[in-house]
Amino acid sequence: MKLNLNHIFYVLAILFSCLGNAQEEKLKEADKMFEGFAFIDAQKIYLEVAKTGYKSENLFKKLGDSYYFNNDLENALNWYAKLYELNPNLPKEYLFKYAQSLKSVKQYDEADLIMLKFNALNKNDSRVSRLKNERDYLEIIDMQSDRFTLSETPINSEYSEFSPSFYKDKLVYASNKPKFSLMRRIDEWSNQPYLNLYSVELSDSLEVTSQPINFLDELNSRFHESSPVFTRDGKTVYFTRNNLVDNQLKRGDDGVSYLKLFKSELGEDNSWSKPQELPFNSDNFSIAHPALSSDEKTLYFSSDMEGTRGRSDLYKVDIIDDNTYSEPENLGDAINTEGRESFAFVSEDNMLYFSSDGHLGLGGLDVFVAAIKENGELGEVFNVGKPINSNKDDFSFIIDSKIKKGFFASNRGEADTSDDIYSFRQLQELMTACFQSINGKIYNFSTDEALKGAKVELYDEDLNLLQSTVTSSEGLYQFEIECGTKYVVRVSKDNFITEEEFVKTNTDFDTENSLNFNVQGGNELGVTEVDNGDDLSELLQLDPIYFDFDAFQIRPDAEVELQKIIAVMKSYPELRIEIRSHTDSRGDDAYNKALSEKRAKATRDYIVSKAGLESSRIIAKGYGETQPVNSCSNESVCTQEEHDQNRRSEFIILNENNTKED
Repeated sequence: MKLNLNHIFYVLAILFSCLGNAQEEKLKEADKMFEGFAFIDAQKIYLEVAKTGYKSENLFKKLGDSYYFNNDLENALNWYAKLYELNPNLPKEYLFKYAQSLKSVKQYDEADLIMLKFNALNKNDSRVSRLKNERDYLEIIDMQSDRFTLSETPINSEYSEFSPSFYKDKLVYASNKPKFSLMRRIDEWSNQPYLNLYSVELSDSLEVTSQPINFLDELNSRFHESSPVFTRDGKTVYFTRNNLVDNQLKRGDDGVSYLKLFKSELGEDNSWSKPQELPFNSDNFSIAHPALSSDEKTLYFSSDMEGTRGRSDLYKVDIIDDNTYSEPENLGDAINTEGRESFAFVSEDNMLYFSSDGHLGLGGLDVFVAAIKENGELGEVFNVGKPINSNKDDFSFIIDSKIKKGFFASNRGEADTSDDIYSFRQLQELMTACFQSINGKIYNFSTDEALKGAKVELYDEDLNLLQSTVTSSEGLYQFEIECGTKYVVRVSKDNFITEEEFVKTNTDFDTENSLNFNVQGGNELGVTEVDNGDDLSELLQLDPIYFDFDAFQIRPDAEVELQKIIAVMKSYPELRIEIRSHTDSRGDDAYNKALSEKRAKATRDYIVSKAGLESSRIIAKGYGETQPVNSCSNESVCTQEEHDQNRRSEFIILNENNTKED
């Protein structure tokens, strides 16, 4: 955008290096102009110096900045390219500016390369992490594109028009077209007239039906007014203005007049009250571009106050009553970047729209959207795509979400001298969340067959149930899930052990996350009918009881499992069991038999001694390698896992007819 209010946001502190004698005086004069923030005049002098063939980082930085901070990225690119040619090892902030300028002429591949180089200097910069995580961001923008149709409006003039706002049956906006006056006042920053608020009539279908007129003399001043937002009843307006108090322009400690938010109310006599500044304004930083939440209890705005991450961040305050507000709260890293975030708007369906040059886009300011969730948290940020966004500045987007029509501003016009307001119609809902799927097949562990009718549940990381389904005849299930989120998937079925897995999704669109389950038959902990010959280790879901190599002493990890057996034995005084110890097939048969017997007896002795039980209630037998649960015999080649299945302890329930230990 050619007329740039943001320059009042961002104070440029530029130091000047020593130059050759022939150019020194001109450059000193230019520095004074930079200190006064009159960029256009300084730019001319720097251009003169550059035409002589003089080259320096300082010169090219300042020339590039003079265009960049007035949002003329195409011309900024010329000087940043020269700067990069002179010194490829630029500071991180200039690498980023260079990349943004490359985007303005659609040199996206080159811009990506510069951003990756930027990463080496600033690994924690969110703009780089976004690029790494969204290398296919242009593809994502294409997926989002063509959901709007655009039309030009009769609002526009040769000057700048932007920041549209709905007010009853009107559209109110900011423009710097000159008012009729004997004295034409000019803003030295832009060499353009000051901004005022204008309005046009709108039809029910949001078509412009009148010529622009001055909106309200009560709100327009000698300096800038812009970015109004009105309550739905039309009785309160918040808007942006220079730091004007009692008709006097105030300045901060650095001599700059920053922007502030003001409020005016419609009285019973149908006149607007004298604008009052909001209490969280400051003389030493800017607050601007207000937006109201759909319930009108929250006021959003942009600012460069202390704690701002970039050149401007989005903030919010709670509207407690007519003149009381909470402390400003930064919207956080998900929304704010090291670039500019500004021009917020909240639709009735709770979508936060804003403009940014820090999130990945097509160049300059792009319009982005994030859903406001029921708990007030903000969803993932998405570029709204073409044709709303272009390689120029696109900003101050507003929409009537009921009829899917609205307005926004852009400097994409052929004249390339001003911002224009465009109208649009939304044809299709926007993507406001990154979705993936998680799917898989549930198998019966024992038979390796598909498990039909198993319940599969999806939980968030706090175990709140999100979705539930039942497996098909082929044992299949599927859920739609969000990107970059943690989940728990749980599988359950009668007479099977419940299984669950933790899943963390990445940030790639349309990823299929495959997760299969092999569920074992058995019973959950609880009341279970048992019979002679049942194995307590299965009923109690004991972990394997292991012994050290060539040893039969009870290990500490085994003690935990054996205490479960002890508790059962104490609870049921009539219960008798047989401890069966097994080995794998590795080693001599006779040795394995003897070792297993020692382990079985050591297990029995531990239980008897710890529980004070009669030894007659427990039989201990070692079976060596004679009863494998798989095909791993002496001559077999088996995996460690298969051998482990045979190295087991069983605790078999005995009835009264069982004999005592041999």
